[in-house]
Amino acid sequence: MKRKHIYFTIGLSVLFLSGCKPKTVSSSERVTYTPTVATEETVTPTESVIPTKAETSSPEVQDTNSTEEVENLKKENSESYWLQNIISLPSEDYQWDMKQLIPLLNEGKIVEISNGMEFKTEYGEPLKISFEFQEDPEYEDEFIKYSLTVNGSTISDETLALTNKVYMASLDHGRSYQFIIEECGYDAASSLHIFLYDDIGLKLNRIGVIPGGLLELTICEDGTFTSSQMARSIETWWYNKKYMVSNYGISSDYETFTPPVIAALQPEMYPIGTPVVTKMDLPLLACRTDSKASITVPAGTNLVLCSSDDTMWLYVSTPVNTPEEEAYAGYVRLGDYSTFIINGKKVLCTDVFEGLHFAG
Repeated sequence: MKRKHIYFTIGLSVLFLSGCKPKTVSSSERVTYTPTVATEETVTPTESVIPTKAETSSPEVQDTNSTEEVENLKKENSESYWLQNIISLPSEDYQWDMKQLIPLLNEGKIVEISNGMEFKTEYGEPLKISFEFQEDPEYEDEFIKYSLTVNGSTISDETLALTNKVYMASLDHGRSYQFIIEECGYDAASSLHIFLYDDIGLKLNRIGVIPGGLLELTICEDGTFTSSQMARSIETWWYNKKYMVSNYGISSDYETFTPPVIAALQPEMYPIGTPVVTKMDLPLLACRTDSKASITVPAGTNLVLCSSDDTMWLYVSTPVNTPEEEAYAGYVRLGDYSTFIINGKKVLCTDVFEGLHFAG
């Protein structure tokens, strides 16, 4: 039985292997994906991403009777429809197939799933998805209870305000597919609860919760994805943190498999861009391996907070039009949330720079 499940996983993974380009979703990029109604003389488009409707018809669905009409529809809607990254799939009266869903996911699309939706697979057993959201009166609507069920496996929990929607995506460029529930927390701080259905263990797993919302999610063609995160150092600023979905873990006897998880990649130097003025003489390190400062910036100097890894380092420099004899650039060691390490001592960021930005 385990060997059968392994074959199933390999087969499904093969279906996902195709190219996708990075897509970033803007606030206006949420559309409804409406399938095409088939007639007796319908010609199937070359790229089979438009599903076929059952016998009953919907007044909201436009009839297309030829490949030419379908291509014209794509062209006419290229700016407002076909290039959008969040797609809603209608469920009533439509027969959906994983072959129709996979090309959308491989393009970096984020697909909204209707409650009770089923997808046909090549392996006989359909993919069945259902969910429920319910406000918790005990907490005066601050919390919402939810449950997500995939092929009979359920995860239930409660959290802050939700959009009450479930989405599918391929965050790892076609190696697997994930289910996403978006949370809207305090101070407009969103987060994404990410789940994966393990078709080896036949179980739904929560594989991670990351900061940011769907509109800030970018799926990259190298198998990674990024999400916007508020920095924890220096001042109030945001950057796109990069993540990956791991592979399955395998035991030494190849009998036990652990499902994938989400991991954050090594921090980069993320751009900030805040102009500031030094309030003290500020020693700078020439590089991040130095233990002693190589230059000191006088108080009252105009600098730009260029970049930081939000963990250990801040890089600053004077503007490019600064006279050479007054130009400075280098690194400052970060302390905790609101401090720098200067000459071995913690100094508040606000005592070092004038002009820092803080959210109210």
